[in-house]
Amino acid sequence: MATPDQQQLAKIIEGLKAREVELARRVKAVQKDRRKAHDPSFPEQATERENDEVLDALDGVERSELAAVRAAIARAESGRFGTCDACEEEINPARMEADPSATLCIECAQAQERQAQARQ
Repeated sequence: MATPDQQQLAKIIEGLKAREVELARRVKAVQKDRRKAHDPSFPEQATERENDEVLDALDGVERSELAAVRAAIARAESGRFGTCDACEEEINPARMEADPSATLCIECAQAQERQAQARQ
């Protein structure tokens, strides 16, 4: 299947931008929760500190996804959307539809995964 036409690409970018807005909102909400003062009660502070660890992990995951979405938007706007960063071949459109932030075709992603496993 060929790369997306302008109309399909516009729809993909629109979806990515909507996801970007949602992720940015969630990151901001996590940051706001993290800035809250802890309760003066020691038992309550222990619970809040455990919650802080969860918020930190969530913040990291969402920031990572936000960066991937922003990179996908930049690739789409520059005409590189759907092109594998490793082999320069077209990424299967079904893969791009499933994960618009994909930067590698399935073959290169699998090769990268095998290399990572071999290093362990």
